[in-house]
Amino acid sequence: MRVDLIGISAIGFVVARIVFPEKDSRSVVIPQTPKWLLIAALISLGLSAAAALAHRYYSADSMSWHLQAMRRYERSAETDIATVNAEFKARHRQFTISKYSIAFSAIALGLGAALLIAAIIFSLV
Repeated sequence: MRVDLIGISAIGFVVARIVFPEKDSRSVVIPQTPKWLLIAALISLGLSAAAALAHRYYSADSMSWHLQAMRRYERSAETDIATVNAEFKARHRQFTISKYSIAFSAIALGLGAALLIAAIIFSLV
């Protein structure tokens, strides 16, 4: 998440200092290649941050399901057996969502970083 936010702020730096090096930004024409690379990098880093937040939410929620199921399992009452099985299924579902969201976050972060580096290179050329 922190790297995503650093990348988003780096996009602002690239736009302010490299694409628009002069004080009057209206007179500078943005080259098309860096413009679309910067937009794609911004979208990718934003999606990565959103997926990182989703991972944090679902991992914490899955741990709450796990703790509830463990408490019922330790109590080992007859009425709790069906509830324990349902809570284990909910926990597994939350863990699966958490696993896929962190994987998507990592892929989107790598793509966003690569697009940002490409935009910097193309804007300097």
